Amino acid sequence: LFLSGVIDTCTALLDSLTAEIPPGETARYQDYRYWLLRFSDTPEALAKFIRIEYTLYKGDLNGAGRQFCESVGSLNEAWRIGVRVARRLIEGNDAAAAVKTLKCAPAEKEPEYCYYLAEALLHNRANGEARTLLQRLVLEFPANQYSTRARLLLARVP
Repeated sequence: LFLSGVIDTCTALLDSLTAEIPPGETARYQDYRYWLLRFSDTPEALAKFIRIEYTLYKGDLNGAGRQFCESVGSLNEAWRIGVRVARRLIEGNDAAAAVKTLKCAPAEKEPEYCYYLAEALLHNRANGEARTLLQRLVLEFPANQYSTRARLLLARVP
């Protein structure tokens, strides 16, 4: 239903299921609700996001990266979607595509973006660039959860 783009029906269904959501599925339902609310005023952006999500669902990670880069100008908070796609690309062992995807919507002031870009760079063996990005993340955002993750990742950088 989420992939259908029918916002009102999907939102109503998610609202009605709150008591019935299995314990391990709560995060996914909250995630869907977040994106529906984020794009509720812009049906064109929602349609593009749903196409990217469906492409990810089918397992075409590179296709999702391409779709994201083609749609980036019309998406609210595009970097968040870029991170979403890049994380899947990293999990699928395609760090080069993850770097390319993230660079389509740069967000150097966002700790989450910086962290996943650094992780993708490390997988690509761009250790120097990754180290610089992780160090900047730790210095500029010391209280952020991604700063903590960056410290752990820095300890593993050769």
